[in-house]
Amino acid sequence: MQTRSPVVSVVIPTYNRASFIRGAIESVLTQTYGDLELLVVDDGSTDDTPAVVAAIRDARLRYIRCDTNEGAAAARNRGIREARGEYVAFQDSDDVWLAGKLDKQMRAFDAAADAGVVYCGFRREHYGVRSYIPDRSLPVREGDIHQQLLIENFVSAQTIVARRSALQRAGPFDPSLQPLEDWDMALRLSKHFRFALVDEPLVQSRMQTDSISADVQNYIRGFTGVVAKHEEELRRNAPVLAKHYGTIAHCLCVSGQMREGRSWYLRAVRLNPAHLPHAAGVLLSFLGRGPYLAAARLHHRLVKPDKAVPFLYGRVRGPVA
Repeated sequence: MQTRSPVVSVVIPTYNRASFIRGAIESVLTQTYGDLELLVVDDGSTDDTPAVVAAIRDARLRYIRCDTNEGAAAARNRGIREARGEYVAFQDSDDVWLAGKLDKQMRAFDAAADAGVVYCGFRREHYGVRSYIPDRSLPVREGDIHQQLLIENFVSAQTIVARRSALQRAGPFDPSLQPLEDWDMALRLSKHFRFALVDEPLVQSRMQTDSISADVQNYIRGFTGVVAKHEEELRRNAPVLAKHYGTIAHCLCVSGQMREGRSWYLRAVRLNPAHLPHAAGVLLSFLGRGPYLAAARLHHRLVKPDKAVPFLYGRVRGPVA
């Protein structure tokens, strides 16, 4: 039983991840930075997750069971409320922290005393394509990153270590924005605090096909929700808002919702008439899902072949025309 509060509280939300949770937990408990507590917040699992966690003997591990399944955002919020550390870090139950992650991020706080958040890079393999995030071509990746975050999301929850006081000021994760509640959180944190970056891959993402981010309908709802929540700021930069409208349109068309996708493409065209791909999207939406996907694949191969964009290939769950 710990009597002194740990420096870092690590929160892992989990739901029916019995096959992966042990690896996620052990990747935290074996970190060289050991002054931590690990809070596993079980969001109502119905598989063997409780037994897997119970079999791990470590005084730093705390298991918190939720009565109902409310999603990862609500589970993270429960973990934050229960946390005792001055700093709070997040891990996903199907990902792995690499050796030295926490130590390097805590050292970064020592080097950047004005930072409210230190995040790191991570490797993701999705549909056979490997990528590193945050892309090193981004013009701004640390310091005041708010404007860059309005353009695109490059801070994932499992890469974050934040001062607990910063999280308290930003407010809780928004459950209505899953699976992009971490983008919204990063936007709110970056309004008030500087971000430092450990620019190396310290998290290995193991995205599962049944994970929430693999469901295009949830993605559309989450993305649309984040854009709506921050639309007042986004309207100051019409091309960026048009870009986001185009993303929503594209996901809708890929899932076969051509009429809805077309309406979002038209909104994008009105905001940024000079961006020809949005106008092309309007025209392609009349041809149906098959021709649209073929054109999207061709564009992807010609323009950004090294990027993982699974929605281009129809590997999604949801309505299909």
